[in-house]
Amino acid sequence: MILTRHEFRQWVKLHYPEFYKWDSPLWSIEYKINKGPPEWFVQVKPVAMRRDGRRLREQYWAWCDENMRGKLLCYYSNFEDNREWWGFTKKEDIALWLLKWSG
Repeated sequence: MILTRHEFRQWVKLHYPEFYKWDSPLWSIEYKINKGPPEWFVQVKPVAMRRDGRRLREQYWAWCDENMRGKLLCYYSNFEDNREWWGFTKKEDIALWLLKWSG
């Protein structure tokens, strides 16, 4: 599932209204990246690197830095309901990322 920023905010408002406000911790991470806030959001099964140790996490972020034009952030991760939401600053990065990392 791919949502625009507006659609993702509506999903947050529906499921987690306490995080809907702009000053919530969910959105504060956006100020730390320099390529603007994500405009596209993808729901996937948890990315394998999240559970598989430090080395794979380092490889994951190195791959993202080398292969993606924009930035991405994890907005939601829950292994109990088997899903994560990732935000992308560049729509064209989504397909390559999904092929490489989604379960």
